[in-house]
Amino acid sequence: MLRAYRTDATTEKKGYLESELPKEDFQLVVPSYINFKELYLAMGRGYTKIKKVIFLDAGTIGEWFNEFLEGVERNFGTVESLVVGTDLIYGLGEVLESMESVFVCEGELSVPLFMASLIFKGTALIKLDRYTTFLSYPIWELKETDLAILMVLERSDEPMSASEIAKMINVKRKSRKKSNDSDLDRSKVQNVLYYLEKHLVKEGLVEKVKVEGKRGGHYRVTTKGKEVARLAPVLLRVRGRDLGELLRVVE
Repeated sequence: MLRAYRTDATTEKKGYLESELPKEDFQLVVPSYINFKELYLAMGRGYTKIKKVIFLDAGTIGEWFNEFLEGVERNFGTVESLVVGTDLIYGLGEVLESMESVFVCEGELSVPLFMASLIFKGTALIKLDRYTTFLSYPIWELKETDLAILMVLERSDEPMSASEIAKMINVKRKSRKKSNDSDLDRSKVQNVLYYLEKHLVKEGLVEKVKVEGKRGGHYRVTTKGKEVARLAPVLLRVRGRDLGELLRVVE
């Protein structure tokens, strides 16, 4: 099962990732340039469950690199180097063993490593500001329209109506029949309402609120939805989609 993790600058307690790491021995896939001491402190006793480290040689070495790997070897783990090539996924497939994998997604390799965590059904540690527990929501199940709506709402300071959202995203129409402009606008709004009510509100990512002085329902992103929205651009890049293509008005 894939689990992903976000970062929170207020989190400083040693071992705050410990309860979220695999319960059994696991292999760690990590870029060579990260701050290994920070990762070590975040893992706590979970560090002792690392039985294999595959470090991706990206040409630079991060702080506490040698100490981290030497500690793994003292715990009877193994260390293997993988030079970052043009096909990272293929290279990982050649060296991963049949145990659960944890992928540290940070820096320039964060997107391909996140993609690898999806393909190999591992745990993704997402690094933004610092490591901490992120998200158990299966973001990969969301449609592109869901992601676009979340990103629009996450960037808005005020709740928005479905019609306001529809003007800011590339949303498919429900009908391909020839219609006038007002019919097309209504079709876009209806489609946005479908994703809002059937997906996002139902899953607790968005909530419906009343805005004083305005008619109809308005929507705002929840705390959980903000966490998902922060990963949406990464997932879209993994799918090969352009962010600008989704967040524009289509006439």
